[in-house]
Amino acid sequence: MNAANLPGRFLPPLISDTCLGPLNTLIPCTFLTASILFLWLGADSSTSIHLVACFYGFAAAGIQSLYNAVIWGFVSPAPSASKVGSSATSTTGSEHDEGVPVGRSASSASTVAKHGGAHRRTNSTAFNKEIETQSKHDAEASTSSSQPQEPNYDEGLARLRLAMVFVVIGIACLTGAPIGGKILDQGTNAKGEVKWTGAQVFAGTSVAIGGCFLVAARYAKMEGWESGRV
Repeated sequence: MNAANLPGRFLPPLISDTCLGPLNTLIPCTFLTASILFLWLGADSSTSIHLVACFYGFAAAGIQSLYNAVIWGFVSPAPSASKVGSSATSTTGSEHDEGVPVGRSASSASTVAKHGGAHRRTNSTAFNKEIETQSKHDAEASTSSSQPQEPNYDEGLARLRLAMVFVVIGIACLTGAPIGGKILDQGTNAKGEVKWTGAQVFAGTSVAIGGCFLVAARYAKMEGWESGRV
């Protein structure tokens, strides 16, 4: 299990960073872990138990390595296409407000200034200042659009949500083992033979319920079932 846990620490985070995002990767890892726990019910030999242990170690490692990144993802605002459109509209509007049509470069504007007639020659100084202002504005807009915008994290909110998650994890660690032990005691017969069926169902059901909560969290984060990296 520990040997299979090692690649599970690297591959899911790599997929998260390059393709899907932490929450979109954590959800299938969670349901895969629950499925493997339910498959444990059918393991009746040493070989099958070893296979279940290996697959469980890989899938569970994805949960352990991604939940922290998911918490930070909920601190930043969700991506919204409407916000991108509104920012593009405001940029276009600001370009019109400067007095130079959209798409006209500084060189074309200087050409117009050169060949536009005598009335522009008399006001060449003011017109050149206008061109310089527009050029600076275009350069700043292109620089800001080319640089990736870092999410504005609320550190206080991040600490609060981290604490909330670890409180839930702590309660699960304190109560999970005693509950599992009690279930095993109930499944032990008079001969001392232990049946693991109850504990296996309890483990798989608990992880599956956690996956359902993650799906609900994604729905709340994206405000619907829209596709996107989150």
